[in-house]
Amino acid sequence: MACSSITHYACCGHGVNRVMSTSSSPVKSNTSVKASTSSSCITTPQITVSSSTRSRFTHLTPLLSELVASSSTDVPLILDPWIPFLSVDDWRVLIADVGPKNWSSSLQVFYTFKNKSSLWNELQEKETLDDGTSSILKMYTTLIRVLGRKQRRQEIASVQKQMEEHNITADVTFYNALLMFYADNGQADDLWEGLRRMKAAGIEPDHLTHELLITGLLHGEAPDLERTENALKGLLKERFPISASTFKKLIQAFWKAADIEGAERTFTALQESGYLPDLKACLLLPSA
Repeated sequence: MACSSITHYACCGHGVNRVMSTSSSPVKSNTSVKASTSSSCITTPQITVSSSTRSRFTHLTPLLSELVASSSTDVPLILDPWIPFLSVDDWRVLIADVGPKNWSSSLQVFYTFKNKSSLWNELQEKETLDDGTSSILKMYTTLIRVLGRKQRRQEIASVQKQMEEHNITADVTFYNALLMFYADNGQADDLWEGLRRMKAAGIEPDHLTHELLITGLLHGEAPDLERTENALKGLLKERFPISASTFKKLIQAFWKAADIEGAERTFTALQESGYLPDLKACLLLPSA
């Protein structure tokens, strides 16, 4: 059953689901997709890493446990006997998995890798991987994600400075990790500056970049709805894929501002993008 308007949608209690062919799914073979009908009020694919992928790093379990339970000052000593045996992927997993528990320890893992592992110099000599990306850049990107989730602005600035000193050129994935931090904190000026720097470096923003821009513009008590809607229109014009949650955020912002016409326009754009009401999902809009 399709809803013809946002008001009917709000009253009948429909959620959102997207009609898409399985051939267009970006999910790789080592991942699985399941539908979510949780409190997010959106039924969208969730990517779950298969157990076989994570089983590659079970040898790190005792080391991870020790790093998480220890002070960051103890990290170099704990890692010392492991250094000759750790691969580049092992180091990246350690940075990522220690980070949620202790960002400072995660930072120390990174610096131990940089200062003590012979792999760092080897990576500098081999600048790119087979897919054209830099292993060192991937390591910095992982670290930025960790620091961003923990709101460590000063440390993020320090990491960026180091990259500039080492002439490490960022890519769109790195910038998206950085822009996610700005978006989550509603730092619109930093978001625009990040986009400016991307374009100056010849890096083309992708759909995630633009969605992060929309998230950042909607942050706070008085979001710039006109600017945000124009950003959404730009995405649609360029035929970038837009997630249901992005539409949801803008619809809710219009609804909260009592701008029903704006909510109607965004709801129409949502339907035209292939999303349809789903009775199994919960209400998209808050109660009036």
